[in-house]
Amino acid sequence: MQINIDKKTGVFTGVIVALVAVIIAMGFSNNSDGHLGMSHSSMMDSDEVSGTGQLTGADIMFLQMMIPHHQQAVDISNLALSKSKDAELLALATSIRDSQVDEIIQMKQWLKDAGANIEMGHSMGDSMGGMLDEAELAALKSASGSAFDRLWLQGMTGIMMAQYI
Repeated sequence: MQINIDKKTGVFTGVIVALVAVIIAMGFSNNSDGHLGMSHSSMMDSDEVSGTGQLTGADIMFLQMMIPHHQQAVDISNLALSKSKDAELLALATSIRDSQVDEIIQMKQWLKDAGANIEMGHSMGDSMGGMLDEAELAALKSASGSAFDRLWLQGMTGIMMAQYI
């Protein structure tokens, strides 16, 4: 069964998908040492941390804070895969889920290699920007059809912007 999305929603969806792609692409840069990796404000170059165990306190805190962001992206992508009927949204949700899972695995390995805890040891509560709060998650879970697709795209855009900018 395919859901027909009106022109306005289709254009909005296309703009959001393009925005997410640009945000992700902007996160990649050539580092001064010539290695391709994420910019310093997002993921660290795996060559710099892999196996060294030389993470700073700020690096550790950053990784610990990013894991929940990535996990929420995985969780709501899985929700989209079970609720949406839009082929483009399903493809985007699959891509986001798969890439976020890979990044979570990498971040956890970096923390393990550094002898650091995976979790911060305390809750960030509602102060963690760029994540859906309980009310937003409840609204997303109860939505269906094009309303779900729109809420999912809006929520995912906020999560992705917080991760990659």
